[in-house]
Amino acid sequence: MWLADEVRLERMVRRLHIEQLPDIWGDEEAAQKFEDSFFEDLAMRFDTPGKSRIVSVLQEELELTDVPGPEGLKAALAERMKQGFKDSIWWGEEDDDDDDEE
Repeated sequence: MWLADEVRLERMVRRLHIEQLPDIWGDEEAAQKFEDSFFEDLAMRFDTPGKSRIVSVLQEELELTDVPGPEGLKAALAERMKQGFKDSIWWGEEDDDDDDEE
């Protein structure tokens, strides 16, 4: 299936831009390349069957029905991060606050 999708195939054969983290943030160009590469890769992973737990949780928390491009994903994640994430979402636990409403 992946070999039949030309865009996915192209993305899978391309390397992520990797920099040493302590050095990257002072270099605006390297930081931008890393950030662009990260969101491009994450957008591709959102549209992949059998995705990892972290990607699945992020997609659910961002309430995305359609996978936006890298810029849309970046904006959605930035907006969602303003609310913060409860630890329980990562383990699939129910929110205990729902029980308090009874």
